[in-house]
Amino acid sequence: MIASQLAEETVQVALISSGTHPNLARHFGMKPAEADALLNHGFGVISAEMPRASAAAAVPVLTALGLQVALLPKNVEPAVALFDLSIRLKHADAIHLVRSTLARLGWTGNVALEDFRGPAGFEIDGLPRAKADDYLAALRVLRGVSATLSAQSSAIYDVFAPSTGLGTDMAQILRHLSVMACSAKDHCPQIAVSLDRHMLKCLLARFPNAGLIGVNQAFQRYHLTLTASGRISIQELADFLATRGCSVAEMNEAVASRRGFRLESGLTRTAAKQFVADYAMIGMTVRADLVLG
Repeated sequence: MIASQLAEETVQVALISSGTHPNLARHFGMKPAEADALLNHGFGVISAEMPRASAAAAVPVLTALGLQVALLPKNVEPAVALFDLSIRLKHADAIHLVRSTLARLGWTGNVALEDFRGPAGFEIDGLPRAKADDYLAALRVLRGVSATLSAQSSAIYDVFAPSTGLGTDMAQILRHLSVMACSAKDHCPQIAVSLDRHMLKCLLARFPNAGLIGVNQAFQRYHLTLTASGRISIQELADFLATRGCSVAEMNEAVASRRGFRLESGLTRTAAKQFVADYAMIGMTVRADLVLG
């Protein structure tokens, strides 16, 4: 949902992405046929002018029913809702399935294995809702392939430093992030959290040569790695590792080598944060590593 800061007492209400089919007539006085046509189209003006308070009261209901609604000044043309798609391969051979599926769907770009090595996988940006849903449905049934969809209007990004570091720009970038109130607690490799699309574009434009990488939180995946056994007893640790087909000696060797012992793979950002908290609660020291490809 997009709700601009508006001074006008009346606003235009625009549908920018449809999901399920609620009865718009109840909230906006539309004829059922008009509401059906608008929902089938998936985009358009619901009401050219209505009291702002009434429109704002209806938005949570429509959002809960799967509709994305914008409250706009009366003379502003509503923008079509666009979606970004992230595709990941679970094994390299799956690229052939992705290529053939995308070609069948009308995708004309080249798809190489190295395109999947970024922290968000292989991205296709700016898809209209109907096409985005078609892509997602076709890709999700492919063996060895995962796909995730994110609306551009609600996307939230984290910013990561390049593998070579930020160099002399580091202090200036961190000062700027502090002003933006989006600095991360740890500055390597994640240096900023929870930027919207506009904030990200401004940051990358301000420091175009710093190699900053903005990654949609919905597209991030993490490996969870045990770095120390912490406070739990040796017997508890042995029992825990046995469920994963591993011994304490193997875990100690992995930890001593500084690579750590892999506990979980391919977690979403939300799941990774929860796992880190859960393991910390029982006394085990773990870290979440961003999957780079």
